[in-house]
Amino acid sequence: MDPGALDAVRSAMDDGGALAAYRVFERLAWADDAAQVSAAGPDDWLVTGACALGTGWAALDRALAYSRSRVRRGAVPADHREYGLIVPHVVRLEAARAVLEETASRADAATTRDAGTEGAIARYLAVAACATALADGSVYGGPDPAAGTDRPGPGEPSTLDIARDRVRAHARTGGRFHRDLAAALGALPAGCGAPTAALALECLGAVLDAGDRPGAAVGELIAYAEGAAALARRAAAAAAGTLPADADRRFVPAVCAALSRIHARQVALTVAEVGLDPIAVTGGRRVSAARAVRLVRDPAGRAGLRDRVRAAQAGLFADLDAVAAALRAREAEMASPAR
Repeated sequence: MDPGALDAVRSAMDDGGALAAYRVFERLAWADDAAQVSAAGPDDWLVTGACALGTGWAALDRALAYSRSRVRRGAVPADHREYGLIVPHVVRLEAARAVLEETASRADAATTRDAGTEGAIARYLAVAACATALADGSVYGGPDPAAGTDRPGPGEPSTLDIARDRVRAHARTGGRFHRDLAAALGALPAGCGAPTAALALECLGAVLDAGDRPGAAVGELIAYAEGAAALARRAAAAAAGTLPADADRRFVPAVCAALSRIHARQVALTVAEVGLDPIAVTGGRRVSAARAVRLVRDPAGRAGLRDRVRAAQAGLFADLDAVAAALRAREAEMASPAR
């Protein structure tokens, strides 16, 4: 890393706090300097998450550029709706961004970088989104997936850690932890994806009601559901013009809202169809008859939750098209000579 970049990172960490530092780390990673970012700071949730976010976006930007450079049978890949194949990766990366920015802002307010479970969630979502963007983006002209950020290793924050903490919180609050998060989303505008994100959290509460031992699969569901809630809050803040000064603004508020609605639908569907399945959520292990009954016949109405989740899928393709159009505009802007 050149001295100027190193000074920028240290200055951001010392003067601007975690939120400003994450943006510097992300930009360095996007510029392919991620391997040397560790010289400027500890390998914690902020550094790893921001580097994963920047690396993932670099892969997608290269894929977007490639989609306009290759002609096959008289047409470029973008004309074959390949932008649509990139959209899911954009959605996951922006969900990770929402959690990173929200957690960094809270860390700044508390004057500490120890973000606990929220930091672990931010790190997991960013690294997982980066890994899939690198793997799939390479097909459309992105970098070699082997060059990306590795998944968390032994001793690092994991979905199992996330599950253990949130299961304890669920028990401590009498099952209200995620249901209260869902209720809080009710104050946000419906267009920002909040109702469906709240539905995902309601389904998650029903999953945790079953009382199974916390496992990695449950931790993943928790991370994605809380990420959907963060993205809905970010979309609402973008629409209200209240995003922090250091927050990313690559998408206009309408696109932020579309990203949130897409992610909320997918997460709600995953939690409802996988989390409420007595076999899928345990990785195929046998479960007790009592637990199976709690999962499928609980008075909370799990069947009703699934029906609501399926109904919430309406409008998905229109939102996918809106984000794809935004990606076309981003690629054209990046290809402009004036840039």
